[in-house]
Amino acid sequence: MTGICRSWELKADDFDDCIEIRNVLFSRRMIAAIVALLAWMLLILGVGITMILLGDMPTLGDLPQPLLKTFIIAFFCLAGFGAIGIFIALLIYTTLQNASLWKDGLRFQYHKSSGELFFPREHVRYARNDYDQLILGTTKGYNTVESSENQRHRKAQFPFVLETYFLIHRKDGTWVRHLIAYDALTGVFDRWSKATHPAVVKIQESLQCQLVKRTMSLSECRAAQHPTTALN
Repeated sequence: MTGICRSWELKADDFDDCIEIRNVLFSRRMIAAIVALLAWMLLILGVGITMILLGDMPTLGDLPQPLLKTFIIAFFCLAGFGAIGIFIALLIYTTLQNASLWKDGLRFQYHKSSGELFFPREHVRYARNDYDQLILGTTKGYNTVESSENQRHRKAQFPFVLETYFLIHRKDGTWVRHLIAYDALTGVFDRWSKATHPAVVKIQESLQCQLVKRTMSLSECRAAQHPTTALN
């Protein structure tokens, strides 16, 4: 997800044959955060409305006190709930931006009994006999594409991004790469261990595959994201 919150989650159970990485708009953690934010907003509005109703407001021309209080209460309610609405709208927008990574809400599926891999975005299936090595990889780097020209030489201004993908070595000797997540890391979520690493480790443990991690330098990211500039 392009944002501070991941829009995907792993479905893995020791008693379930199927392991899935699903796209989610509202995860349980996000729903809890929205409920907590809504409860806090209602508390603040409740206290504010009570103070407005019981107190005296400064006069505003010939506008009656009850009507003035009604306008003020309506303004604070619209501002408070509007902020929550904007937050939810941004969450939906950033999730839809990531839509190219999934299809029908699914990003990846693996059956432990058959060893079959399924990537719905490309609509590709791999039977156990089709591959001999499965690697889960993560690459952390800088997003230099969205940065302005005057920030090109200031490393701290470039946002971090983290790609999560599978590398599959097929029996014919070729490697195939399937991207399953592209997460922007900002602020406190920029910490590798707290933002994405636990989820990646859980995927690796569920599939019992090799895990590789790489951090790209700023110059490497520029060369990869601006190939024409790099050649010049």
